[in-house]
Amino acid sequence: MQKIILDVDTGIDDALAILYAMGDEQAEVIGITTTYGNIDLNEATQNTLDILQLINTADIPVYKGSLHSLSDEKYIRREVTSRIHGKNGIGDIQIEISAYKPEKETAVDYLIEAALKYGKELKIVCVGPLTNLAHAYKKNPEAFLQIEEIVIMGGALTVPGNVTSFAEANIIEDAVAAKTIFESNLPLKIVGLDVTMRTILTQKETEEWWKYNTNHSQAIAEMTDYYFKSYKEQLGFDGCALHDPLAVGIALYPELAETLAIDLTVELKGPAKGRTIGNYEKLNQKNPSTEVCIQIDHTKFLSFFMEAIEKVLN
Repeated sequence: MQKIILDVDTGIDDALAILYAMGDEQAEVIGITTTYGNIDLNEATQNTLDILQLINTADIPVYKGSLHSLSDEKYIRREVTSRIHGKNGIGDIQIEISAYKPEKETAVDYLIEAALKYGKELKIVCVGPLTNLAHAYKKNPEAFLQIEEIVIMGGALTVPGNVTSFAEANIIEDAVAAKTIFESNLPLKIVGLDVTMRTILTQKETEEWWKYNTNHSQAIAEMTDYYFKSYKEQLGFDGCALHDPLAVGIALYPELAETLAIDLTVELKGPAKGRTIGNYEKLNQKNPSTEVCIQIDHTKFLSFFMEAIEKVLN
């Protein structure tokens, strides 16, 4: 089993990533850290706790993290994010509010503590803005050189962005944090739009979910249908990209992805703000610390994902 920490800003695809990780036998989720992004920090944290309770895994510890980016004084939600994820971040489904509370320890301190404790046994999977990780890295950079890998859902190297023509949502939400981490020499694997937009879930795969006819299966199916609808309205095609679940999948099954070894940086100014691009100063460096996923076995991943979700639904 692979020990993982999920760093989430729980919208719909984060919720699906949590569900997938809880259902895959190769994953040992030791903790979840939360941040702003798809929705504000408090709501992202509550969504996380509620999803865990929904599937009877509320014993997983949850740690609250950052309220806003490194360069802003407050979080302002993007209108497009509200349209895609709903007002409450999880497709406006109504599920029972968890009786559990987040841990008293902060996400930043927990990430450092876990990195020091587990070292090469641990992978951190970041599927929101990289603010928590940047704060933790600045506080104790040596701790994160000890872990196996940091898998990041973010960026777009070979395809356009999804917020601007240059920028992907998680990166532009805190471009300073992303630049800090990308230039850190930490062991990174980038799961960007290059591969997530090739990993499409449709109603053909999920139509069976409604037939389980339990409270949690109905909620998960309804949430996913909302995601389908928003993709149809925003992008004009049937189905949704499994952005965050794919990052979990690649953390568990690295063989799913073909990667390019290249050190990256992030543009901070101008119309290209948030762009992920090769770091010119490190082009001749022999051993890049970053791998960027450029191809994906989407059929194999989708089978892993569906199997894990079905276990959660049963």
